[in-house]
Amino acid sequence: QGYHYGPTFQGLQAAWQHHDTTYAEITLPQETQHAAAAFTLHPALLDAALHATDLAQSDEPHKAQQTALPFAWSGVTVHAKGATSLRVAITTTANDGVRLQLADPAGNPVAVVEELAMRPVSADQIAAARDGADTPLYLVEWTALPSATTPPGSGADRAEGSSTRSWAALGPQAAQWEWTGAATYTELAALTGDVPDVVVLTCPEGRDGDNMPQQLRKATGSVLAALQEWLADERFEDSQLVVATRGAVGPRDPRDEHAEPADLAGAAVWGLVRSAQAEHPDRFTLLDWDGTQIPLFLLATTLSSGEPELALRNGETYVPRLTRATTPTPTPTLEPTAFENWDPEDTVLITGGTGGLATLLAEHLITHHHIRNLTLAS
Repeated sequence: QGYHYGPTFQGLQAAWQHHDTTYAEITLPQETQHAAAAFTLHPALLDAALHATDLAQSDEPHKAQQTALPFAWSGVTVHAKGATSLRVAITTTANDGVRLQLADPAGNPVAVVEELAMRPVSADQIAAARDGADTPLYLVEWTALPSATTPPGSGADRAEGSSTRSWAALGPQAAQWEWTGAATYTELAALTGDVPDVVVLTCPEGRDGDNMPQQLRKATGSVLAALQEWLADERFEDSQLVVATRGAVGPRDPRDEHAEPADLAGAAVWGLVRSAQAEHPDRFTLLDWDGTQIPLFLLATTLSSGEPELALRNGETYVPRLTRATTPTPTPTLEPTAFENWDPEDTVLITGGTGGLATLLAEHLITHHHIRNLTLAS
């Protein structure tokens, strides 16, 4: 069907059908079984269980030329961990999905998947994906977001503007946000009385040092606790929680020799909050800023844009966007070089080719002169 399995993923031992149910026996390879305890359900064991789903699919001729691949999981329940062998019962559901019941060799339940939606893929599609033919590569780039240049006017516009918004700031860097008029608190539990419209949650920073793992755990642990507390309290349903970092992500000028090191702990916080945003859309906003104070109405407008991720740099607002990667055009050299008349198909021999200088030379020949055939000798 266009793809192959390595030895770890060849755990399907037997499969058969009885009426509308497909049964299978799955066992991890002996050399892999010691790792099973580290997983709720070993990935190779679960993957092998899915191999039998092919038998449960339609026998229609046009579908026999395709492979059904997992697409969406629903109703997953795990009853036991660390299994090394499974007995699987597979039945079809509506829309060409399947239901899986997984048990250990003694019949004790291990897991249940109420429905696994499948999507048919042809061998040609798999081959094209493997080869990467005509598949574009996308990069995340921070793009400037147009912002208002004048304060909101009178009447209804101003009623929704920054003048009526109340602010609060929490966490170790809360004092940095006093310029917004925000009341500062050490933690969310201290925020009593009327709930502000905007709550800025600042995070512990971690830029360098030997105890970086501890700094990461401290930052993500404190933010996780605050997110859980925020979601559990109905008072905050109509307020906006802005998780603020400084120099964790966003556009950076590589030529700025005076730029601070990246806030690695803050970057970990971004990953955590992105997961929370996926589970609770529109409840959290991520903001990375450089410490530059901007007009309050601009900040209010930026936070009201509906963008889940924002970066402020020198008063400008940036948002992440997927852009298609392009092959850089070689910059023509101003002066003739020794490689000018070389054909990219020529072979270049570099002696002492395993040294650091030879490696740099090889990289230069490839990137700047498009030499395709290199021989490194030492």
